[in-house]
Amino acid sequence: MIAADGEDVAAAIGFTAVLGMVVVLVLPLLVPALSFSPTQYGVFASPTVYAVPQVLAATGSVSLLSVHIGTLVKLVRVLLPGPVVLLLSLLALAAISLAAIQLLGIA
Repeated sequence: MIAADGEDVAAAIGFTAVLGMVVVLVLPLLVPALSFSPTQYGVFASPTVYAVPQVLAATGSVSLLSVHIGTLVKLVRVLLPGPVVLLLSLLALAAISLAAIQLLGIA
């Protein structure tokens, strides 16, 4: 828990929303300056903006391929940590169990 009052929280949320909108509007203008292909722009825009709907908005004005690639990259980044944490937890549990078995001399 943070010790912030309601005004500070509201200001942070408002700032995030306004900054996100600015990024969504300005990002497509950088495509010619950076010489991005639609695929490159989709990969670039995805981690640059905060939310999945912002990725759709930022890439939609460039190309359909940018939308597809940007959405795919964002969704992988959002959904991948769950299975990775589960896998690492299971591996840690297996290592702890093996160490306990060896320590107790069961096997």
